[in-house]
Amino acid sequence: MRLIKNELYKVFKLNKLYFFMVISAALMIVQAAAELSNPSAGANVLNGQSFPLWMLSRIMPLFIFFMALTLAEMISDEYRSGTLKLFLLRPVGRIGLLNAKLAALAVSVLILLLVVMAEGYIVGTAFWGWGDRLVADDAAFSTLRGIGITLQSYAFTALPCLGFGMVITLVAIRSSSMGGTIGISLGVMFILTALENVRSLNPYSIVHQMNLYRSLIGDAGSSNLSVGLLNIAAYLLVFYGISIVTFKKKDLLI
Repeated sequence: MRLIKNELYKVFKLNKLYFFMVISAALMIVQAAAELSNPSAGANVLNGQSFPLWMLSRIMPLFIFFMALTLAEMISDEYRSGTLKLFLLRPVGRIGLLNAKLAALAVSVLILLLVVMAEGYIVGTAFWGWGDRLVADDAAFSTLRGIGITLQSYAFTALPCLGFGMVITLVAIRSSSMGGTIGISLGVMFILTALENVRSLNPYSIVHQMNLYRSLIGDAGSSNLSVGLLNIAAYLLVFYGISIVTFKKKDLLI
């Protein structure tokens, strides 16, 4: 717990989380203004209740960039500066150290998700008013049910986010520079996003699973939900295992 508190302290002290909260609010305002002036298909149902859910998939690249920057500082930059080896001079194991960093990342992602959801409600209400119901994927829900679905969707999306975070973790361990970690991570995101056009590969893409929350509102069947969850679990377990092995073998004492 002391290791986790220390990693969380660094996240908050460096103000990255606050910076991304401000950026996410600005992106929502820009998106809302664009939709208000030139609405896209389906945007006519937007209101304060619908906007957070409508924005969820559109703001996911911001979370990937946040995780890339955070892990680049937590792992790549600390390796370059020699900070990582200082921890090993204490009775701290490598697995415990890495787990603490991943736990801090998970907490940070959950906090950012909750803040972004709240920002969505505020921005949506400011532009369209609160509205009388949530409308998503041609389905309408009462206010209380809509808030529950939105909260559940944001919490659910943390899973594929952290699945991609495990990919970034391996990149950060293998890379010795922040720029390399961020560049490679964003490159992987762009490649997987481009492969969205290949439907046969969609079930195996962690980026595609960031839209899996739509299963909660009836856009996908239970079979798609099961496949998606298995995909996410595979990314979490496989890349975590490879990251542990790689981190244990990495020469941190140079």
